[in-house]
Amino acid sequence: MSSKPDSALKLLQLMTRIPENRAIKARYALLYTEALHKNLVKVTSDSLIDIALDYYPKTNDWQRTAKTYFYKGKIYSTNNEWKKACENLLQAEQLALKTNDQKLLGLIYNELGEIYWYQDYIEDAFKYYQLSYKYFLNEADSLNANYILGSITGCYLGKNKLDSAYIHYDKALKFFKEERDTKEISYLESALLYVCFLTENTKRIHEIFAKNKKDTTNSFNRYVILSECHYYLRQYDSAQYYLKLALADSTVKLNNIQKQSIYLHLYQIEEKRSNYKEAFQYVLEYCNITDCLFQQERREAVLNTEKQFRNKLLSNQNEQLKTEAQIHYLLLIILILFLALLICLTIYWINRHKKALRKKENEIEEYLQLVENLKEQHKFTENQFIYRLNEKNREQLQLKEALEKRLAIIKQLTALSIQYRGKANRDIFYTKVNELMKLHTLTQEVLHNLCDIVNINYHGIIDFLKKQFPQLSQEDLEWCAFICSDFSPQEISVIYNVSVNYFYVKNNRLSSKMDINQSLPLYLKEMAKQLYQEKFA
Repeated sequence: MSSKPDSALKLLQLMTRIPENRAIKARYALLYTEALHKNLVKVTSDSLIDIALDYYPKTNDWQRTAKTYFYKGKIYSTNNEWKKACENLLQAEQLALKTNDQKLLGLIYNELGEIYWYQDYIEDAFKYYQLSYKYFLNEADSLNANYILGSITGCYLGKNKLDSAYIHYDKALKFFKEERDTKEISYLESALLYVCFLTENTKRIHEIFAKNKKDTTNSFNRYVILSECHYYLRQYDSAQYYLKLALADSTVKLNNIQKQSIYLHLYQIEEKRSNYKEAFQYVLEYCNITDCLFQQERREAVLNTEKQFRNKLLSNQNEQLKTEAQIHYLLLIILILFLALLICLTIYWINRHKKALRKKENEIEEYLQLVENLKEQHKFTENQFIYRLNEKNREQLQLKEALEKRLAIIKQLTALSIQYRGKANRDIFYTKVNELMKLHTLTQEVLHNLCDIVNINYHGIIDFLKKQFPQLSQEDLEWCAFICSDFSPQEISVIYNVSVNYFYVKNNRLSSKMDINQSLPLYLKEMAKQLYQEKFA
């Protein structure tokens, strides 16, 4: 693209099918637009560059984005839309400054200079030409730098700084002579001749004339330079001679623009010579050629319209592809979301099912455990019931035996009371009763049985007293057993052969020994009631 832009353009034109890819389409559009401009093809349609402009600004590729805005600005400039051209070129400038692209900055500032030059803002054009010249020198692009030097010289000429214009034209001319660029040499020599004419530097005009006179090549540019030399030296016949020679020379193939330039010069010469009839003929020829140029422009306009249509078609296809890609992308996202939702629902259902299974398994395990516990509890309850039943039976047997003994004693006491009725026999009666009760010899055995019976019958009250009041003796426990068995003070006094007052004294002693604040019978009664409630709660 840099060294052989014509070959690059041909290669791009050979590409009949562009891959359906936005990045490749944008790259192709940018390269094709660049190749057209480098081959000096007039581009007036922005449909092609818009493909690149629709893609690159959305990326981080600043260099290509800057180029896209640059060529968009050039197209606006070609269409004389100066404001839009400047907006795009300034946008390109900001991006090119980020990438420090010296050559692109030189091209941007040159284009801005051209815009201001065509609008006769010479000072602004001069400023941008100088910036362009500086960046081309930084890039060591001496060719473009000297092209810009010619534009800077034009600004000096426009500002009527003829000496500066002469110096810069001469400087650029020396460079292009070294480069052997005949086209640019002819342009600069023509411009330099005009400066020499204005400054009346006839010496330099003669030098340019002599140099071109020695040139043996017959070219349009050589004839024009020789004609201009004679014209500025006011040698109108010779000036006319070289122009007619250019028209008559069959080896020189002239295009319409070159012919138009010759007839314009001939008109100016005849006007100077006051040959108005001849001047009028040359004006007619000039107008005929202008009509041809207009027709050519119309043909080019038709071709451009066709090209714009094709570019628009390509742009529409690109938009359609972009829309289809977006639809496919959206459908893909919807499909992915649907699959993700389906997977999530499946996972949720599986987890929920597993959770339900685990819950059922846990419930089954709990039920099984409950059954086992119920079995164990039933077995324990059954064993406890059997044990309690056995205990109850044993207690009933013991109680029965104790009651039988008590009844027997009561019978015997009753018999003794009948036998020894009267005061005379009272001592004998007590003696017989003591022998019967064995209070002195068999008291331990009789009272021991009574404690067991009372303990069973009153829900473990004797065991409670042993545990709660370890200071109580066996005799004290037996005394409490008689009280719990509802023996009256008289009966207890008879059994122990003591007075009734001793019964109350004994009770008070035991209350103090047990450290209770109420009477002993009342305390034992309340404790028996409490043990009963605890047992059957």
